[in-house]
Amino acid sequence: ILNRLSFELNLPESVKEEAGRLYEKCTDLDLIKGKEREAAVAALIYLVARNQELPRTQKEIAGAAEVKTRKMNSAYRNLARELDLDIRPAKPENFVNRYGSELELQGQSEARARRIVKEARDQGLTSGKNPVSVAAAGFYIGALLEGEEITQKRIADVTGVTSTTVRKTYRDLAEGLGLQEEIEEAKT
Repeated sequence: ILNRLSFELNLPESVKEEAGRLYEKCTDLDLIKGKEREAAVAALIYLVARNQELPRTQKEIAGAAEVKTRKMNSAYRNLARELDLDIRPAKPENFVNRYGSELELQGQSEARARRIVKEARDQGLTSGKNPVSVAAAGFYIGALLEGEEITQKRIADVTGVTSTTVRKTYRDLAEGLGLQEEIEEAKT
């Protein structure tokens, strides 16, 4: 399972090795029961990828593992607690790097999105928000400010969030960063 998921998710060898090491530790401590094996492996891959700043969503990993996201999340929380692991929060900047090429934005728009997301995080505007949503909003704002046309739906489709989420997060960030006026000027 570990090899298949690492391959399907295009993860480096370091993720596979660390997830394998943690899996061995889990089996030694008898933390994984028979039917929970797939969810546990998916959870460990998510945990290691996140700590190595290789952005993958829970939904993406659960889908590749063919387990329910809820089941993987439960395994993730349990294993992280039982193994007393330090879990770093996911950074929205990592998702800008991840989805930038898929959106096929101009270099200036992607660079602007990266700066916007970093500034929003530095100002505490991303706390409690899904990092993928923040990256999606950053793409939308960056494209608007650089005069590039892209729809919220296109960004939503590529990043896996809803158009409504892109719109709401975009409004929150634009307001928090004081960009509404500049965005309005760029739209005209």
